This record gives sequence, structure tokens and C-alpha cells, in this order.
Amino acid sequence: MKNWKTCLLAFLIFCGLFGVTDANPAGRLVGEVMERAMKETLDQAFKVSGKAMVPAMREAAERALRECTLRYGDEVLDVVRLGGLEMLEQGAKHGDDFWKMCLHSPNAARAFALHADELMPLARRIGPEVAEFEAKHPGIVLKTASEFGDDGIRVLNKAPSKDVSKMLSLAENADSPATREMLLKYYQKSPNKAKFLENINWKTVVAVGLSTAMVLSAYEVSAGVRDSIEIHGPELLREGNRMLKWSVGLLAALLAFPILFPLTRKLGSLLSGNSRSAA
Repeated sequence: MKNWKTCLLAFLIFCGLFGVTDANPAGRLVGEVMERAMKETLDQAFKVSGKAMVPAMREAAERALRECTLRYGDEVLDVVRLGGLEMLEQGAKHGDDFWKMCLHSPNAARAFALHADELMPLARRIGPEVAEFEAKHPGIVLKTASEFGDDGIRVLNKAPSKDVSKMLSLAENADSPATREMLLKYYQKSPNKAKFLENINWKTVVAVGLSTAMVLSAYEVSAGVRDSIEIHGPELLREGNRMLKWSVGLLAALLAFPILFPLTRKLGSLLSGNSRSAA
């Protein structure tokens, strides 16, 4: 279906580019359809960009839009409507990779139109996840990459927006790069990511910073390890105390035996002697 639409639109643009005549009513009709589609797209693009519709600017934009549509297909019209006139400028500057990103995630088109110079190096390095991330979590893809590196985009791409926001706040308060790395690692590893984040005490983080011990503790709770310790720990501690007391008593007796045994024998001899004297 997509190929059919693309071929049809290419044909319409061809007719528009090379002209139609009054002697060709069918050609005039397809030319009118193409012109209407172009006009609607450009009208919306001018609105998105907040620019006055100067004739010379409109003519240049129309030429660029025709070329892009012929090259990349009719979906270009959709992303230009969303991204504005800057799409055409950035598309000419960054080429195929730019259009691939915007066509992959049209909701990221406006961000790419305005910040292509910052986003495109990241997108070329990581891939379409950058466009997906921007579409799902607008405006924070660069900050996420800055805090967590390229892996942060891949790991948090599918995460809920509230998780991404909290992860960034925690990363800002981390006491070291190693803690930030550990935070991302254990978030990805945790079987219950929401519980993992809930068990990091935000007040403590603000007061003293996020430490590796806090991250590890939150992970253990989310994975069920800490719960097991908390449930069985008191019983094990009581049993351990009993064993310790018994062991200490036995050790004390063994250590005292070499000293007490001779004294006991001597005391016994003295008592025996006193008994005989009394007799």
C-alpha cells in the first residue's frame, strides 16, 4: 500500500513539474490534486514555524518539498506538517539519515527540525532509538545521553516517562560516575523497576547524595533478597546468639581448666589435711 501511494504521488508531482495542458483534462486533474497536497502541507508548515508566507520563501519551500517527496515518498508530507519549514533546511543539510529518523518517529520531527545539529550525531551513533526516545520523552534525550551515555538511551527507551524523570534526578545527585553507572545497571537488571525506584529514599539522596549502597539496597528489595533477610533475620540472630553464648561458655571452661584443676587438687588436699588434724 505504501509503495502504491508513493508511486501515485510521484506521478502527481511529475505531472506538476512538467506541466499539464488544457488538452489533457486528466493531467490537469492530477496536477490539481498534487498542488492541493503541497499547498496544505506548506500552509501547515508555515504555521508550525511561525513564519510569514513570503512568496519567494514559499516557492523555494515548494521546490524543496517536491524533491524530498520524490526521493523519500509521500510520508515526507506528514513529517513536514509536524516539523515545520526547518525540516526542509535540515534535510538538505543532514541528508538521508535525517529523513530516516524523522520518518521512523514522526512525533520527533519538530525536535529534529530545531536541534538536528545536536541530535544527528547521537542518532548516527546509536540509531533510531534516539528518534523513538525523543518522541516518547520529549526534550530530554540529550540530557539522558549526558548522564548515562549511549546505553542510557537504549535502556530507558522503553521505560515510563516518570521512571526516566526520576532516573535523571537520581543521576544528578549521584556521588560518582560509578554510582550513575550502577544505577542504570541495576534499574535494567531489576525484576520490579518501579519498586526499585520507590525504595531509593529521595530525602536521603537530597541530603547526602546517591551512593552505591543505596542503589544496591534498593535492588535487593526489588529482587526479593532483602525481604528474605528481614523475615528470617531475627530468628537467625536469636539462634546465633544462643550458639555464641554456649560457645563462649565452653571456651571459657576449657581455658580455665588448666588453672582451676591444680587449685582444685590443692584445695582438696588442704581440706583433707585439716580433717585429719581435727580428728
